[in-house]
Amino acid sequence: MYTISKQEQDDGQLNPSNLERIVSDINMQGYAVVANLVSEESCRLLLDSVLEDAHAIRTDDTLTPHEKLTGKGHLQLGLRRCAPYVRPDLLTNPVIEHIVASVLGNNAWLGFYNGNGQFVIRFTPSLSGNWIFVTSSSEDDAGGL
Repeated sequence: MYTISKQEQDDGQLNPSNLERIVSDINMQGYAVVANLVSEESCRLLLDSVLEDAHAIRTDDTLTPHEKLTGKGHLQLGLRRCAPYVRPDLLTNPVIEHIVASVLGNNAWLGFYNGNGQFVIRFTPSLSGNWIFVTSSSEDDAGGL
């Protein structure tokens, strides 16, 4: 487990040796555990919501769409995407962006399907300024995505 320092938090980026080790772990193991990356308050709030959601799913006899594909008890939970669960230390954390850009390269973007017809793209430019995004799709009904 890695622990980021107060200085790294204030700077919004990791020192080069920590970053190198974290990126190496992500590339070799597929993950790295970094403590102090988000506030304890956010961690508690999210833990409580995930446990509550898991309990609600497990006490319902109806299979979730994911369980219908994978089997009963195989939960796929996402974080809640509404207040108070959408927090700056989770969504606009410069240290997380620093790690992502280091793993995926400059101008990296993270895109994923967020459910309910919503696609999300996270972009980490190497320079500050105004950026223009253009999307396209081979699917006619994708609305330009």
